[in-house]
Amino acid sequence: MSDQRQRLFASCATLLQIRHAWPGLREELADLPPLRVAIFGTYTVDPLQPYLGFALAQKGFRLEWVPVPYNQLYQQLLQPDSILNSALKTEVAGLVVLLPRIEELLSSAWRQLPGNAVGAREVAARELDNLARAIGTFVADFSGLLLAGNFARPAPLPLGLMDASSADGGTAFTEWINVEWRSRLNYFPTVRLLDVAGLMADEGRRAAFDTTRWHLGKIPFKESAMKELAVLISRSAAAWFLPPKKVVVVDCDGTLWGGIVGEDGVEGLMLGDVAPGNAYASFQHYILGLLDRGFLLALCSKNNEDEVWSVFNKHPSMVLKREHFAAWRINWDAKSANLRQIALELNLGIDSFVLIDDDPAECAEVKAQLPEVAVSQLPEDPAEFVETAESSGFFDRLTLTHEDSVRQRHYQIERQRTELHNKMSAEEYLSSLELVVDIFTPSAADLARVAQLINKTNQFNLTTLRRTEGEVRSLASNPACWLYAVNVRDRFGDYGLTGVAIVCRGRDHAELDTFLLSCRVLGRRVERKLLAKIVGDCRAQNISHLRARFVPTSKNQPAVNFLNENGFTDPDAEGWQLLEVGTHCELNGVALGQAANRIDA
Repeated sequence: MSDQRQRLFASCATLLQIRHAWPGLREELADLPPLRVAIFGTYTVDPLQPYLGFALAQKGFRLEWVPVPYNQLYQQLLQPDSILNSALKTEVAGLVVLLPRIEELLSSAWRQLPGNAVGAREVAARELDNLARAIGTFVADFSGLLLAGNFARPAPLPLGLMDASSADGGTAFTEWINVEWRSRLNYFPTVRLLDVAGLMADEGRRAAFDTTRWHLGKIPFKESAMKELAVLISRSAAAWFLPPKKVVVVDCDGTLWGGIVGEDGVEGLMLGDVAPGNAYASFQHYILGLLDRGFLLALCSKNNEDEVWSVFNKHPSMVLKREHFAAWRINWDAKSANLRQIALELNLGIDSFVLIDDDPAECAEVKAQLPEVAVSQLPEDPAEFVETAESSGFFDRLTLTHEDSVRQRHYQIERQRTELHNKMSAEEYLSSLELVVDIFTPSAADLARVAQLINKTNQFNLTTLRRTEGEVRSLASNPACWLYAVNVRDRFGDYGLTGVAIVCRGRDHAELDTFLLSCRVLGRRVERKLLAKIVGDCRAQNISHLRARFVPTSKNQPAVNFLNENGFTDPDAEGWQLLEVGTHCELNGVALGQAANRIDA
């Protein structure tokens, strides 16, 4: 290498210097042997040119860059007159680099996670087969080298913090994809895998790892990485120990789409495949994905309701549909007042709400009037919406139960029940439901849901004792404890696992440690059936007394009179109330269930 060329290379120490020097540098490399390179993928690759040209020059090659349109994988590989076929199948040495991403190539599969992981893999496998066959067709008479990139894990992950623990999440999907992709490419002798996923991981490692600190003090990471690790740990701890958020309330104008529907009309809104509308579409996909994490969706918008629904009904690029929302308030009232109404309608605490809004004034109003509501204020650039929402930590979860995944369906069914209830008396309504209550000992698979109910149920909860999943599993393995789970269904559908009781046994008495029901089944006399089952089991074990107590909180007033109404004595000095099991054959009209776990209403 000439001294002049060495000095030229040495002068390009930064990325900016390389980009600025590249146009002139190409003339200095005219004597080097050419390497014709075509890089194409599902995203724009042109920014690679100066860096690749500089790196190849240091290896002794002169880059001949072949511009190939992005996201034309099949056209370029299969069409005989494509740029790729025309420019690379020549006597000049050629290199083809194919760079796909999950986000574009396998977007339809990714969006089926986690609810339909099997279907997602089937879709992805077909796409990988098709692309591998196209590569095989191209390399059949290509004398150069084809590098095919593997797949880096997209963000955000479908299940957030718990994604790495789930076989149905994006982490497992990406690992599976890369194994499948490698196996297909190994059939072709002139194709090699380009480890894009490894590069992305190493880039993160280089940015985080500090060899000097390691050798000096056994500290492997830089300060910036330590900070990010602390944030990740804190988010995981909060997701595990704090009550989860349950309802995501989103604004419309400027949040789900760009523009104002009342001024721009449906046709004038920014939403679709072209920027910035594609950023709003991506955000809608993200919001839709929160349903799979167990969140309910609600709308709260200062707008004319008919105009908002016209966007949902008429705009071809709307990802979210009306049926995805459990509740909505679309009017000109204060958003704090509307959020209170939504909370009442859904029978959920306002502290379980998250508001996502782009308007600083609206966010400030809600923060001032409802400080218990979590507020995620979106930035000006819609391309940053997803990252802003995901990094807030409001949607972090480490446990996902079956009930979480079908929660939206439960609320849709509840609307049908409410419509029926409005047409008849309470007694007629209960009778018409054809209610069936199954009371059973929870299996190991049920214990995550049991712990979830213990930690989030506030209204009908005698003690509001909270327990971790580990504590629940320990109690389940203790022969001195009885664990009860309640599943309720009616002619409209299944409420799911909606009740829990824990009874700790002594020699001649038992203690009602935990007794709770989800708000979804309140008013259906399920609590009486559960207590009757417990009393029946106590009698079968010759236990003479069941003791319990009500510990009042600001939220559990629906349970305040339950013990008194069902035969328990008045509270003693410590708040304990006794029920003489042996003398009670019936509790408030419900026969004791000594053996049967299923009690029909």
